[in-house]
Amino acid sequence: MAEMSGANTNRRGKNHLHRANRSIPRVDMTPMVDLGFLLITFFMLSVQMKTPGALDWDKRISGPQDPVSECCVLNILVDSADKVYTYEGENIKEMRQTSFDDGHGLRQVVIKKAKLVNTSCGNYSSGKSHQIICLIKLLPGSRFQNLTDVVDEMEITHAQYSIQDPLPDEVAQLRSKQAELLAEK
Repeated sequence: MAEMSGANTNRRGKNHLHRANRSIPRVDMTPMVDLGFLLITFFMLSVQMKTPGALDWDKRISGPQDPVSECCVLNILVDSADKVYTYEGENIKEMRQTSFDDGHGLRQVVIKKAKLVNTSCGNYSSGKSHQIICLIKLLPGSRFQNLTDVVDEMEITHAQYSIQDPLPDEVAQLRSKQAELLAEK
């Protein structure tokens, strides 16, 4: 474990002062390294790993589900140029461009739609009031950061949401909307 090694006892001449031979201690680290590997092995084998699975991005309503009214739905599309487009219900022709800005962006659109749902959509047959449901649709080429930004906005506004694939009609309308916006510039 610990070992003492002797010092060199060479004499340089008659007038050389003699020092006491000091031995330099040397600590053998092998048992400590063995103990470290045993501890690492123990913790690796005893810790419970998280089982891999799909991420649950959708907020589902628990209990019996009532049919969703068209007036409760807000569709959110995000394109590859980090632009956000929204439209209400199935009214695809009224698609509007917005952004991720706090003051007048997606958050304000969701808040405005939630207030509209509370005032004008009425109640379910069970007597419970309608809530806003946002359908998030990412177009090909959109970034994962855009998805996290939209989901963050849903969490901030406490809106229910679902992530879906865009419909072909939505993609065609979005392309015509983008061409229209380019023509205005």
